[in-house]
Amino acid sequence: MYTITCPIYDLSKSTPNHVAVELDNKKVTYFQLNRLINTISNQLLEKNVQKGSVIIITSNDYYFSLVCTWALFRLGAIAFSLNHRFSDKIIYSYFQETKALCVLSNEENRYKQQFKLSFDSVSTLTDDPVPRLSLNQIATYLLTSGSTGTSKIAVHSFGSFYSNARLSTTFMGLNNESKYLFNLPMYHVSGLSIVFRALLNAATLLFSTNKNVSKLIETAQVTHLSLVETQLLRLLEDKKANYTFLKAVLLGGSSISQGTIDKALERKLPILQSYGLTEASSQVFTKNLQTHSTIFTCEIKIENKQISIKGVPLFLGYYENGLITLPLDEDGYFRTKDLGELSQESHLKVNGRADNCFISGGENISPEEIEMHMLKLPGIKKVIVVPRKDAKFQYCPVAFVDSDELNPTNTQSWKTLLLKDMPNYKIPKEIFPWPTLTDSTRSKINRSDFSKLIS
Repeated sequence: MYTITCPIYDLSKSTPNHVAVELDNKKVTYFQLNRLINTISNQLLEKNVQKGSVIIITSNDYYFSLVCTWALFRLGAIAFSLNHRFSDKIIYSYFQETKALCVLSNEENRYKQQFKLSFDSVSTLTDDPVPRLSLNQIATYLLTSGSTGTSKIAVHSFGSFYSNARLSTTFMGLNNESKYLFNLPMYHVSGLSIVFRALLNAATLLFSTNKNVSKLIETAQVTHLSLVETQLLRLLEDKKANYTFLKAVLLGGSSISQGTIDKALERKLPILQSYGLTEASSQVFTKNLQTHSTIFTCEIKIENKQISIKGVPLFLGYYENGLITLPLDEDGYFRTKDLGELSQESHLKVNGRADNCFISGGENISPEEIEMHMLKLPGIKKVIVVPRKDAKFQYCPVAFVDSDELNPTNTQSWKTLLLKDMPNYKIPKEIFPWPTLTDSTRSKINRSDFSKLIS
């Protein structure tokens, strides 16, 4: 079993005064962060948390989540972060399903199964024991994004995240002078991967309650951040913001508008467009849109137009009914169910999800293919295509678009333009305005929410 010394402990010895975490009202050095993590580990140990214990973390305080998660890593326990917006009923159902020992939350006395922790009484020991971490240990349970409607519990080792971060951080230019904005939650693979990338490279993690990210980038001199398209659009809306400090903007998500990409490059933003998934511990393929250089963190094969991956960053499997199951093919690859192709230059193009496809009049339709073409149309900011039952064709495509220019004339014009690139059966039969969806507990758009609107 391969083990390493805890990276935070190492940095507390080699660069004790370097800032590990920057909060709104204080800065925390690597020395102080290590002591706090050690303190919380001891408190959890006193409460009988041990190797293999499942601990649920639900908090709206990202710093609290970070410290608790890393304290659990040191004990060999399993951190299961859940969205703090989940109802108590949902939290308890996961508590029962995973046979969790307790819940950790910054909201005092919210849960019956909650352990109270003190962040104030920090250990003053001068000779902390050297914490060793097994790369093979089960470190986290994470809910998959549930893009197709149902989230699964993905199981990761510490080594999965460690190796993904090691493979990707050089490409991102992370070092001890970097400042990474922590703007994504720990219950999502993107948030957890930010922690690994930053702390393995002696960078500073910036936690802030300031929601004006464009202003924050300038005043705090942020060098790195991770975004989805909606967040990037907000940055681009601020025409006066100074983004010269940025060294890398990791852009995730599918079906990103070419118009958004063009605007970002016009502002000289260092966009790294990324394809990743929970099961791969974040990034799989990343392309620098300025230099066109690329990196893979996993081996990839394309079979029947579907992307399969294997490698050290791969997760351990799905947790269900007390068992962990890893579905691999005969060659040891995990089938992502994403559609894609590799160019002659070995660049990966993702074309959507195999399980989103549907049949219309005997023809196979990929919603993402239609979306990619529609995002090139003038005036369309976002689009989702879903199937609607049809008496003649069984199903037909319909679209929801976010546009300030949605009217009957433009709708017909868009359909006419689409006919230049696609056959008629792929043209959306109706185009609806973008709805106001109230489910804020998901990190990605859920197609089933849109399907329900036309059922």
